[in-house]
Amino acid sequence: MMEVFSYSLGISICLLFGYLAFALFIADVKQPRFNRVLLWGIMAFGLAMPFIPSANWPAGSVVAAELSAGTPEIIATGAEEHPVAIGKILYVVYLAGVVAVLSFMIVSLIRLIRIIRSGKKVAGGDGTVVVFTDAKTSPFSWMHYIILNKDEEADDNRMTVIHEKAHIRRGHSWDLAVAALLCVFLWYNPVVWLWRRQLALAHEYEADSDVVDAGVDIKSYQILLIKKAVGTRLQSLANNLTHSKLKKRITMMCKKQSKGAALLRTLAIVPAIAGALAVANIPAVAAVVNRLSPSQSETVGEVTQNPSAGQELPAASSEDAVQLPSFPGGEMAMFQYLMENMRYPENASKSGVEGRVIVQFKVNADGTLSEVCVPNPVDPDLDAEAVRVVKSMPRWNPGKENGVAVAAAMVLPMEFKLK
Repeated sequence: MMEVFSYSLGISICLLFGYLAFALFIADVKQPRFNRVLLWGIMAFGLAMPFIPSANWPAGSVVAAELSAGTPEIIATGAEEHPVAIGKILYVVYLAGVVAVLSFMIVSLIRLIRIIRSGKKVAGGDGTVVVFTDAKTSPFSWMHYIILNKDEEADDNRMTVIHEKAHIRRGHSWDLAVAALLCVFLWYNPVVWLWRRQLALAHEYEADSDVVDAGVDIKSYQILLIKKAVGTRLQSLANNLTHSKLKKRITMMCKKQSKGAALLRTLAIVPAIAGALAVANIPAVAAVVNRLSPSQSETVGEVTQNPSAGQELPAASSEDAVQLPSFPGGEMAMFQYLMENMRYPENASKSGVEGRVIVQFKVNADGTLSEVCVPNPVDPDLDAEAVRVVKSMPRWNPGKENGVAVAAAMVLPMEFKLK
């Protein structure tokens, strides 16, 4: 389950760099529709980045090297008590945050539905429904509903309705629903909340543009925004008029669009992506991000069995009825897996670093691997690569004691040697 937390960290790296580039160079450009797409593009790349093969790609040259591994050895069996790892504590905190934020979102959704159900509904001819409510809230829209205060029922609310219908027509509620789920998943990262705020602002710019294109007088519309930007900000899942966005929206309406400048500023995303990949290339970061990465990286050099590895792991011991954990398919299958997935770290090869890394890990009773570490570090790059490969392994056949599956601590030596 720690993979969920590791995956969210990988997303956060890309989102941080992408959002900073957007906020600094692109956010104030008058291109609302494109900005909305770009914000989702930044998030989509973040969601995909942990699955990019190992993120720290080779520079292009093949390293002449030997990568070898010895026979895994058991160092302890049974259900031993271990100190609670800091990673597990972080994961518990992460889950608690997920539950708290999700609960808040659900409460907001329930309150929103209650407002809609209790209000007076007037169906429109285009599938929208206007709801007049007693609740003291600014106008907002959600899905196909437009919620207005009852005091506005007798007023001329044509401009308000045009604005909210623009939100509905462009599917902004679905954007905010998905964004809310991402905030639940990445609640600990302040950037995701800022990203959602920028997305909501892009929605408002887009709806404002539609209102102006409909022939509404800009000054009259701006006065309306000032009058309506009152009331309780209740719905995080809805598009509504609020003070916080008002100045930016009025400023944006008065701007002239420059396609050339917009294009140049958008190019700022390119170095942002490069920066995200560079951070992912740091060994300590890559060891976490690559935890979920598909093992599709190009083989560099060759992987050979350590000549001193010995024979296959014994299936069982007649004296103590202990069966050792084993890689699915046996030791040769493990070496085949390493041949396809290990590679010599680029930084280590450039620096001429070699070494024998001994990875320690625990094979749980269900065959999953945990507590993967290098007790005696050799080199950050070599250590990170050895840990990455072990973490990417499929479930092992668990060890057994008297026929009962038990956890076992193992060590696996890996040799990194340049030719």
